[in-house]
Amino acid sequence: MIGLQTMLPSLLSQDIDLELLISKITEAPRRILKQDVVKIEDGAVANICIFDPKDQWVLDDDSNFSKSSNSPFFGKSIKGKVKAVFNNGQGIGEII
Repeated sequence: MIGLQTMLPSLLSQDIDLELLISKITEAPRRILKQDVVKIEDGAVANICIFDPKDQWVLDDDSNFSKSSNSPFFGKSIKGKVKAVFNNGQGIGEII
């Protein structure tokens, strides 16, 4: 089952504090893997995900970036959409 594209919307649908949620999916895995936690600060290389937690969208053929379409969210309206991703200062993926 594909999941990366729908992970954020499925987690946003839970009753979890947004700041805690972001910490759990960004900082916690890096700590477990004993990697430095990335910080947003002047002069740092951009490693950031920009998202709109209120954006409603439908996972369909046009919005699916995976080669697979086996998801329980396929064809359904979901809330929360990633707008841009920057890794090592480079924009990757769709930037809206």
